[in-house]
Amino acid sequence: MKIKKIKYILLVLLLIFTTIAPIHAENKYVYDNANRFRYLSESLEQLSQNFYEQYNINIVIVSVENNQSDFNLGEYANQLYQENFGETDGVVFAINFSNGSDYGKYMNAFGNAGQYLNNCNNMDALITGHDKVENIVYKIQLIVYQMSLIIDNVEPSRNIVDMANILNSEQTSQLEQKITQVINNCQMDVVILTTCLNNGKSMVDFADDYYDENDYGIDLRKSGLILVLSLQDNEWYISTSGAAIDTFSDWGIEYLGKVMKPSLVDRNFYQAFEDFVSYTEKFNVQAVTDKPYDRYNQGDLPNLDVDEEVVFDNQDNSEPKTKMDSNKRILISLGAGLIIGFIISFIRMGKLNTKKSVKNANEYVKENSFKLTKSNDLYLYQTVTKRARPKYEDNNHSTSSYHKTTSSTHRSSSGRTHGGGGGKF
Repeated sequence: MKIKKIKYILLVLLLIFTTIAPIHAENKYVYDNANRFRYLSESLEQLSQNFYEQYNINIVIVSVENNQSDFNLGEYANQLYQENFGETDGVVFAINFSNGSDYGKYMNAFGNAGQYLNNCNNMDALITGHDKVENIVYKIQLIVYQMSLIIDNVEPSRNIVDMANILNSEQTSQLEQKITQVINNCQMDVVILTTCLNNGKSMVDFADDYYDENDYGIDLRKSGLILVLSLQDNEWYISTSGAAIDTFSDWGIEYLGKVMKPSLVDRNFYQAFEDFVSYTEKFNVQAVTDKPYDRYNQGDLPNLDVDEEVVFDNQDNSEPKTKMDSNKRILISLGAGLIIGFIISFIRMGKLNTKKSVKNANEYVKENSFKLTKSNDLYLYQTVTKRARPKYEDNNHSTSSYHKTTSSTHRSSSGRTHGGGGGKF
């Protein structure tokens, strides 16, 4: 009997792992033989996939750890590329992690990709330096991003930095026009940055540092905001500076996240960015003409504080969508495997039970043998719930804090003050 039960349990496990197995396919573009990329492998794979979908050029990233004196990193990388991709257009980046912090690095282009790689300005940054793994792969992303600009034959946009390659050139141009209009009308800088890698930083530090180091901001207060979308952990973060700290309260940033989330979940990034720019202008106009939007002054904003999914009309149904997030696929497959496995398990185990249950236990109890000799009530505990009474504004006193926006602030690595907030999708 026990042997049969063990067989059924093994069958359930087999069904579960069989369902999940297709998800864990080997990477196509990332060969982490030294096991150094680890959690970054998926982000690098996403970077390469996005670039191939846009430009039909392979981006192959290789790690090795070989101390042999006769080992040639270039020959190894070229052979690996040709064995897997033949003579197709592409670029191979290889790192040998055997020499301490001064890693051996190599890059080479195949086919027509050579004309794009050779015109990049960031190549020397990858070859030299004593960087951490996170810094090295981030520099690879910078080179890939510069290649995309060369292929599209466009100057880098100051306000749309699509390092993740999730927008096409037409979408970038349209967003840039909308952002320019907002900047001119509101006198506040607006930046959208996409990335597959965070350069070893948290989202807060990455957003703040990018804003400061690239000298964004209008006026002496460096007023403006930057939206960072990271595919490394499927996160978004908005960093505010100067006047934008008051214009976009903590509640306001949370609201913008709710506006964008449906499109982000659907991987319709262009629509999410379009909504972000549109509501950025709306928040600015409100702050100038009246009082900034906040929890107690929502004005004409649509109510998004509901459990139902908020759907925004998308006029352009041709927007490309990337592959479903692997974590979501794992959960779906795991759930399907569990359901199928348990159904089969219960059916099989049910056939093993030859005994029938009875509705009550009277036939197992001696008649009139139960006697209750004592009973009492025990007081266990009490629960008290307290709620603060909201303070409303007195129209005769402008010093009331009812409409005062609440924006949490912090210092960036450069010492500047920033507000901000973010979330996952």
